[in-house]
Amino acid sequence: MYSLAPQRQGPSSQKSQQTTVFISYAREDTDAAKKLYKELKEAGLNP
Repeated sequence: MYSLAPQRQGPSSQKSQQTTVFISYAREDTDAAKKLYKELKEAGLNP
């Protein structure tokens, strides 16, 4: 199961800056949101 909730991040570290992506979706779009989440993770983003 994927967690689609946004994750809070503390102050940005100079060592590791990662782009955070918020995914908003309707319940009927859950499958598409999960697919998008997986693809964003694979691309190195932080959904």
